[in-house]
Amino acid sequence: MRSYKAQWDSGIAETISARSIRREVEVAAWTPSDLAREVPDEEGDAGVDAADSSSDMSISDSSENAANSIITVDGGDSGLSRAENEDDGSVYAHGRRWIHCDAVLIDPADFVLARKASIHWPSHLLLGERSFVSYFYLMYPMGSLQTTIQETNTLLVERRQGVIGRGEFFRWIGSRLAMTLEPRRGPLTVYWNASVPERSVGTAANFGQLYGMTCRTFQNIQSALRFALSQAPADDPWQAVRLLINSFNEQRKRVISPGAVLCVDECMSSWQGREEKYTHDGIPHLTKIQRKPEGVGAELKSIGDGDTGILLGLDIMEGAQRQRQKAYNAEFGEGTAVVLRLAQPYAGSGRTVVADSAFASVKTLVQLNSMMGLYFMGMVKTATREYPMAYLKSWSSVSWPRGSHTVMESSCSNGSKMYALCWNDRKPKAIISNRGTTLPGSDSVRARHRRVVEGGEICTERYEKRIPRPYMVELFFRHFSTIDVHDHYRQGSLEMELNFNDYLTGRVRRDGNADCDMNDTSVPAHTLLVLGDRPQYQRLKKTPQRAQRRCKICKRKASFY
Repeated sequence: MRSYKAQWDSGIAETISARSIRREVEVAAWTPSDLAREVPDEEGDAGVDAADSSSDMSISDSSENAANSIITVDGGDSGLSRAENEDDGSVYAHGRRWIHCDAVLIDPADFVLARKASIHWPSHLLLGERSFVSYFYLMYPMGSLQTTIQETNTLLVERRQGVIGRGEFFRWIGSRLAMTLEPRRGPLTVYWNASVPERSVGTAANFGQLYGMTCRTFQNIQSALRFALSQAPADDPWQAVRLLINSFNEQRKRVISPGAVLCVDECMSSWQGREEKYTHDGIPHLTKIQRKPEGVGAELKSIGDGDTGILLGLDIMEGAQRQRQKAYNAEFGEGTAVVLRLAQPYAGSGRTVVADSAFASVKTLVQLNSMMGLYFMGMVKTATREYPMAYLKSWSSVSWPRGSHTVMESSCSNGSKMYALCWNDRKPKAIISNRGTTLPGSDSVRARHRRVVEGGEICTERYEKRIPRPYMVELFFRHFSTIDVHDHYRQGSLEMELNFNDYLTGRVRRDGNADCDMNDTSVPAHTLLVLGDRPQYQRLKKTPQRAQRRCKICKRKASFY
């Protein structure tokens, strides 16, 4: 057992054991680190160092002289910060004590009333049938609509083009969405062809007759579209979309009452244009994530309803420097700060936040519980501060049956319980949670197939592999992929960004000007265009070529730039 020599406020110096370390009841009443006093013992060891930014640690003693004396110590990497196994089976991870728990039979959130997601319809949308158009008008950020039309018309007037109203603007959006459902090869004008070329298969799109908008009007709106005031603050690099994002968040908060579970994850908006790092008119911050299907673009931290899958809020990733200036970042770090900002509108509701390893940590759970009265479930991978990851890894290294689990228990500063659960799947899954139980839940069903021989013929047999799991794991994975499903609909099924980039041939800069060649409607859709004869490609002629790539084997030139 480790022992430490501590000096109390009364001036009394006593030797105490590591077991006497406990946490303050009130997390908000944090004592600055300069009030702590560390007294070396006779062997030269430093005083105890056990707390970090997520919660406070205090030292107490059961003797009469020190019964009412508590001192707070600084966070660091002393001996207590390492995982230690005690004689009673408990484990210390960076100063936090975890006790092995046989089972969790009562859900800590059982007293919270069950709730279902609901939509608040305004009076003007209650008339008639609730069609898809009604849902679109309900969800659109109407707070930015007037500014969008006003600023777009300002630029259209400067170009001596016709102004638009709300009807033309929403018809433009509808035409753009229709292009994702019926993609066609060729320039943008192919959607306005009234007939198909001779010897072609298919039917003409004829958008002009279907949607009442000419191709020229569509192109004019696309090149002049604005979402923010032209007199917006120049110190905000994201002012072009700031109003749109804020209006989106306000509208969703106004019309959607989410269910009992919220999901936090990231979305990617593909970007194939310039970057401000290299040009003055590029995107302010470009995120590159190789594992994503569309891994280059603007990253948006999102929160969605676990029942309906509706997005409830967005938070733009603006770069490291600007992220540090946002709320909660300086105190708790990026991962916890993002969750706190997105969950702020639902504080005090007793809902449960589900997140992946980018946001999950003991610190996130503690702050959501103490500051906002929300529950948390997350998968822990790298943010292992105060989490018994070493113990759970040693447990999973033993050949346990697939589907088995182990649970450890710790206490928050307000007395509520938190649990560290390791579920033995093909790879062990470590979860931090203060929701759910370890009672048997529904099995995890995996579709499998294998080759079998029946009657001398080789056939494929399809079967289901069932893996048992506790209810805590079932509850987590039931809502874990809410944002990913939304991304799949947007980027996989509709392919909105791919279709948009295919036909928007011009380079639209941040100031809104477009350098494009979309006004040429005289070229048939099936004719090959000679790009070298066009003005914008003349500057590439008679320029020296330099080797851009070489074969790694023969070292010959592979291509030219």
